[in-house]
Amino acid sequence: MEKIQVLLFTGILVIGIILVFSSFSRNKKEEGLSNIIIMAGLELIISSFGTIEDKIVSIVSLVLVNTEIEVLRIFENNSDTNITQLGVGLLLLVLGFYLKRYIKNKIYILNINGVFDQRIENHRNDLKLSAFEFKEREIDFIWLYKKGMSKHIARDIIELIQEKIKSFRNESKEYKRGYTGISPIPFIMYAGTLLKKDEFHEYFEYDKMETHKYYRLKKIGRMKKNKYTVLGPKTNISDVNKYANEIVLAISITSEIKETDLEQFSGKEIVHLLVDKLGDNTIRYKEQLREYTRVIYDTIELLSKSIDKLTKIHLIYSGQSCLALELGKIIDDNRMTQIINYHYVRESSCRYPWGIVLNGKNKGEYVELECGGGSIV
Repeated sequence: MEKIQVLLFTGILVIGIILVFSSFSRNKKEEGLSNIIIMAGLELIISSFGTIEDKIVSIVSLVLVNTEIEVLRIFENNSDTNITQLGVGLLLLVLGFYLKRYIKNKIYILNINGVFDQRIENHRNDLKLSAFEFKEREIDFIWLYKKGMSKHIARDIIELIQEKIKSFRNESKEYKRGYTGISPIPFIMYAGTLLKKDEFHEYFEYDKMETHKYYRLKKIGRMKKNKYTVLGPKTNISDVNKYANEIVLAISITSEIKETDLEQFSGKEIVHLLVDKLGDNTIRYKEQLREYTRVIYDTIELLSKSIDKLTKIHLIYSGQSCLALELGKIIDDNRMTQIINYHYVRESSCRYPWGIVLNGKNKGEYVELECGGGSIV
């Protein structure tokens, strides 16, 4: 093999080895495999050709001869190209680049499980996802939550969420991200506060009432903008007491939060946001999710600006997990007053016995709420 081919061969080998080690050191084994395949394909292609001297002899001979038979004889005698090897090399090259592109489009799915074990990998056929198309990363604290809520259990869960979210962000930063979860809403919202600048490309919800299958939030076409139910205020915010210190913001999407559910907040101003048509799987579209998030954000901003002495917002939420995560992402530590989200327990005399502080100096703190409305941090 001539010097140019040797240099090319060596150069590609060195670059390939560097890329492979780089991929494996970052725990990206699939990417490393694609680099190996590309490198092998290039090496086969280069080594399949004859030397440059052979090609020069062929070209000169073609100029001097006139018959087709003589041309074929010269190519046969002076060309060392291995057609089979060249074909295999090209095939490996195409396969390697296809695999690299496939890996780049892989979805890392964050799954927050706090109530019962529900994994995408067991329902991937519902979503038409192949086993190689996604990686599921769980935050599983079911065993902790089953012990019963207390300040110490909440602290352990919060620390677990912090650790797992940090790992998920680092691992998925160069890939698409997806989200699903079945968990107490305060912990999902808290997780959202740790993901403020991170975009999620896909959202997966579980239909527990009808199909018992996962579905993916879709994108609405331009001609179907009014396809979903609207979220808006049931309470006239201009009628809210401008001297109130605490506000209850009740958001009803899956089921209506009634006044009887909020008896422990008696004496506090209550603002209701409600969709036109309530339902367990109301949110079906990405645009719908973004609009609901914007409406709630605007409401919180309006309350903060119009009520001078506002020190606390008690956030009560009846809705899907995807919106809970997005709400956590919009809650600001500096511009917004303290926001506490509470967990609903139907069997409890206090329907909302505990919650988690979502912002400010006490962010992540566990709050026990007494039936009289007093709170214990």
